[in-house]
Amino acid sequence: MKSIIKGIFSEERTPVPVYLLGAGAFIIFVLGWHFTRDIFQSVDVLFWDEANYMQSGKLITEKLNRSWGPAYAIWYKIVSLFENDSLKLYYLNFRLMTILPAITLFIFLAVSNIRVWMSLAIGLLFLFADINLPVWPKVSHYCIFIFLTGLILMKYIPSRLVQIAFISLFALNISYARPEFYLTYVAILGLWIVALFFKEFRSRKIILLSLALIFFGFAVQVVMGNPLFNFKGDRSALAFAQHFMFNYFQWNHIEHDFWITWMPYYEELFKNAPSIKEAYLSNKRMFHLHFLTNFQNYFTNAFTLYSDAMLPEKLINIPIKGRLAILLFGGIIMFAVASQNKYLETILNGFKRNIFALVLLLLMIGPTLISCFIIYPRTHYMIFHYILVVFIVSIFIFSKPKDARPFNAFTILFSVIIVIAIFMDIPSTKAYKHFDLWRKETSQANLKTIEKIKAYNFHDTIHLLENEGGMNIFLGNNFQWVRGFMKDTTWTAYLEKEHVDIIYVTPSLVNYPTLQKDSTWNQFEAHPEEYGYQKVLTGDHIPYLYIQKNLLKEN
Repeated sequence: MKSIIKGIFSEERTPVPVYLLGAGAFIIFVLGWHFTRDIFQSVDVLFWDEANYMQSGKLITEKLNRSWGPAYAIWYKIVSLFENDSLKLYYLNFRLMTILPAITLFIFLAVSNIRVWMSLAIGLLFLFADINLPVWPKVSHYCIFIFLTGLILMKYIPSRLVQIAFISLFALNISYARPEFYLTYVAILGLWIVALFFKEFRSRKIILLSLALIFFGFAVQVVMGNPLFNFKGDRSALAFAQHFMFNYFQWNHIEHDFWITWMPYYEELFKNAPSIKEAYLSNKRMFHLHFLTNFQNYFTNAFTLYSDAMLPEKLINIPIKGRLAILLFGGIIMFAVASQNKYLETILNGFKRNIFALVLLLLMIGPTLISCFIIYPRTHYMIFHYILVVFIVSIFIFSKPKDARPFNAFTILFSVIIVIAIFMDIPSTKAYKHFDLWRKETSQANLKTIEKIKAYNFHDTIHLLENEGGMNIFLGNNFQWVRGFMKDTTWTAYLEKEHVDIIYVTPSLVNYPTLQKDSTWNQFEAHPEEYGYQKVLTGDHIPYLYIQKNLLKEN
């Protein structure tokens, strides 16, 4: 047992010249920047989570919102130093969070004994995968970028004890973006305690240095609060409630937006349970059905997503059956070759060199795997698992032998061929099916509406009613969000009560249960001019605006 544990802490790093890593990172960045050049014409703006992270970041010097991903908000603040306009900042970060994880994946594989040319290929293939660009929100991409950066830098620290303390800070950082990673942080601290029992990993100087890093992490928590309990109420229970309703609405063919209409159903089915544990105890049958549905959906989606990330359909244009045949054939060849002693030795050496990194990646994906089954297998959860899968596959197939040089002429040749082939076939971002909050109509309605409203250049305080999740964030401080789903009286009375100036009419608003039953809404729709509003189209799409006629006269 002792030898197994000791083996976990005995990872070696294959030296790869920094200039070679820099060249590969530069290539991925340039190709990624070129790839995402038309993102303004293909991706719509979504509000809710991503917009709140961005707003928290922009306002972080005025007020630190500890309960809403402060680490990701700080990242947004850093990016905002280069672009302060909210709309442009949103798209700039979207591009960076598509490109930077691909760069860190390449570097991580390259310094982990994987052939450099193949590490570059995997990073580029991930860049164009469906599990990368279209995924929203981008907070998971931030976590991957940060944690892989930590794993890369960790390899250049000679002491294992200091390495563990060092990587714990990166785990703590991502826990301030996604609270479930606090479990990863605690588990890594557990590894540090285990490492203390091995004499070869400790000395007085090393222990003091690693303790300083650990105490720094504790100091951060004193200032910032514990990331797992910063949210008012149980954040995991909220996520469970909303995503349970995603399944429930599908089972029962309910045509409502589950993320804003879940509350009355949840109260009826789970007695408004304030935690996942209490929800389970309240209705075990429905909980089990939800779990089994998630389990089935996970494995239904896993192969499609992971195989596409290895052979992106938008880049290579191989249908899923073709990808299945290629991967199965490759697996057969791998097992046939693995019987050769030299190749088997290379594989075993690859795992020996990387066992500690594998353990750390397992600790990272553990909380997200639980989330997939308990909450829902969202793509931005499953992206973490792809990193581990592709790492294991790479060790099996593309590990370098012990006597291999860091790179040779073939490395350069293969890399050049890969880059040229990909550059000649870079897909457009318009070819992807981007996440759009399950809208039935594909459009850039939110973006076009923001641009339309901004063109009026309103200076007075504007009360904007919508159900899309915070459009006001992109319009200026003089805009205030009136939540349509919080209507507690008749439609016309609510407009008067909230002094509504602009209404953004979308399916989420029109299909909201209380509005569907409100006769005054139908009267308003038939004759908006009688209530002082004028209908304004913002493009060739379903959503449109109602704007007070007095505002339009002033402009």
